[in-house]
Amino acid sequence: RPPSCPSGSRRQCNLFFSTPTTSAMGRKKFLNQTDMKVAVIGDEDTVTGFVLAGVGQRDGQGVTNFLTVDSKTKRRDVEEKFHEMAGRKDIGVILINQTIAE
Repeated sequence: RPPSCPSGSRRQCNLFFSTPTTSAMGRKKFLNQTDMKVAVIGDEDTVTGFVLAGVGQRDGQGVTNFLTVDSKTKRRDVEEKFHEMAGRKDIGVILINQTIAE
């Protein structure tokens, strides 16, 4: 395990590990660093910048890899989105604004 990874937090260190998934043909495919996505939780300016840079993604069910937080966003919603992102096998990094984290 790389020294920058906290003990027992494999989910946070996905860039250093391969995660097996199942392809359409039933064979296992391993996600590597180039397959991982960046997720963003932040204010409107931060999220907009990352989405314009090509980080944003929305799948067929409307699930995104970003969350724009404003004064009306409840803490519970931010926590739920974080846990959703942390549970996804295709997300390697979750970027959170300092103001949102506090």
